[in-house]
Formats: sequence, structure tokens, C-alpha cells
Amino acid sequence: NVAKSWRHIAVGLGTALPLAYATLQQARRHEFSDALIPEPVRAKSADTILLDPHWPQRFPLEAGDLARIDESEDHAFYSSPRFVQHIDESAVEALKVFYGTHLPAGGKVLDLLSSWTSHLATGKGADKTDGYFARVSAVGMNEAELRANKALHDFNVADLNRFPNLRMYGDETFDAVFCSVSVDYLSKPLEVMAEIGRVLRPGGFVIFTWSNRMFPTKAIQAWRQASEPQRLWICGAYLHFSRLFEAPGKDADGGVSRNRFCPSFLHLATCFLKWGLIFRRDPAVRTLFMLSTRAKNEKPVGATLTHGSCEDNSWQL
Repeated sequence: NVAKSWRHIAVGLGTALPLAYATLQQARRHEFSDALIPEPVRAKSADTILLDPHWPQRFPLEAGDLARIDESEDHAFYSSPRFVQHIDESAVEALKVFYGTHLPAGGKVLDLLSSWTSHLATGKGADKTDGYFARVSAVGMNEAELRANKALHDFNVADLNRFPNLRMYGDETFDAVFCSVSVDYLSKPLEVMAEIGRVLRPGGFVIFTWSNRMFPTKAIQAWRQASEPQRLWICGAYLHFSRLFEAPGKDADGGVSRNRFCPSFLHLATCFLKWGLIFRRDPAVRTLFMLSTRAKNEKPVGATLTHGSCEDNSWQL
């Protein structure tokens, strides 16, 4: 009888705790959206939230929104290599197709926050010897993982949350930058977006993709509390307030392209790839950090921000 009672308690807790957690998360998301997301876009779908985003006058995320549960040094968290896929097979294949369609053949591309795989398709950059790209460079946290990535011509070990710069690369180096399932970990997103804009050639573009799976202790608070459409708005805000990029999702004909990888929402227990955004750099903007007005073809005096030194951890493969 005692054992049976404990089983009943365990079953009850197994049902009640997830429900309580979901209720708490829903309440937090409501509070989060009321404080951060403009009222006209709070209930919009992922298809429409960036069509008329109602951007506020200034960057909306405060220090608390960018805080993480685990604020310990990231290099310790990522010190052990993880040779695993962080998204499932369907998501991996979706990325391969997407990158194979959008990344420029023969171009120079940067894989930001990379690992042992760049999610490139066979014959389209999966191995640097296939010659599909002129250069695939990467920035990541774990040297062993990056060394194992057959797509890379070279890589740099760097902690962009500690030193949010890409000074190992010159201005206008890359045709495209892509970041797979990692944008939610950036705690200094504006600085990183400014650096992405600097290393992209005018008219180049950056692609962000993410899933509903993450290391929750390392993801920023705003991302954890946001709904799926609101995460699109947050990522869009990063690029909008960098003042270096055109509006996301605009195709060559001026129409609005659909950037969702999946046709509908998926259960939170799955790790299918969910969203992707493409932002094209404004060809007229050539500054590293923007001031109150948009300077063209020159860098304003005093615009560069200093974040400390960064060790030279570049590697040629």
C-alpha cells in the first residue's frame, strides 16, 4: 500500500509539475511582452510580426533582459567538446538545403558561433576540398570542435560575450555571415551586429537560424521568456538598431519573403528547426558603429567602442 501510494504521488507530481511550470512560463511571457514588446505586435504571428514591427525609439532590451541564469565564464561551459547534433535530422537537412540555396557559391562566408559542423550540404561546402566556397571561416568557443569541422578553411577561438569583436577580420571581408542555432546566447548583441556589418561587404547578408531547443542557463532572459514570434522580433531588433542592415525578409523584387522553415508550431519537446531570418547589409552604410546620424563612406571620429583585448587564437587549416 505504501509503495502504491508513492506511485500515485509520483504520477501526480509528474502531471502537476509540468503544468505548473508551463503556467509560470506563460505568466512570465505575458509580463515580458507587456514590458518589452510593443502592444500592436504582441499577438502577431511569426509571418507578420516583422512586416510592421513598431520599433521603439531606442533599443528595447535592458541589462536584465540580456542577463543569463549562468553568468559564469562561457569558456568554462564550452571547454569540453560536444560532438553531437543540437537539432534533429530534419532540422539539419532543412539547414543544408537553405544554406545551399542562399549562401553564395564561390563566395567568402563566415560561420559565426560555429562548432564541429557548419550544416553545409555535400558538394556545397560540407568539405573545404569540394571548392564550393572560396573561403569558409568560423568563430567558435571550442578548438577541438572547430578543428573537426571539415568545411572550414580557417577558424578563430573567441568568446564574443566577453570580447564582442571580430577584429581578426578586416573590413568588408565576407559575402555572407551565417549563425546556426546560437543567436539566443549573445549577451552583447548590438556590438556583435556592428561587427558583422563591418566584416560584410556592402550588399552582403547575414542569416540567423534557431530552433526551440537551447541551453537555458546560457540563453538571455528575454529569449527564454519570449514566444516564438517574439523571438523573431528580438532578432530583428538586433539588426534594426545596429543601423547597418536593411529590413529583414525583403526579396529582390521588394516583396516579403517567408523565412519560416516549418509550416507550423511544433511541440516544445522537439528540437526541429523553427525560424530563420536573412538581413542584407545596407550598401550605403560603411561605418562600424553608428552615431545619431548615418554616416556614409567614412568612419565617424570616436565611433569605435573598446571592449578590451582579445587573444590571437586564429588557426589556418
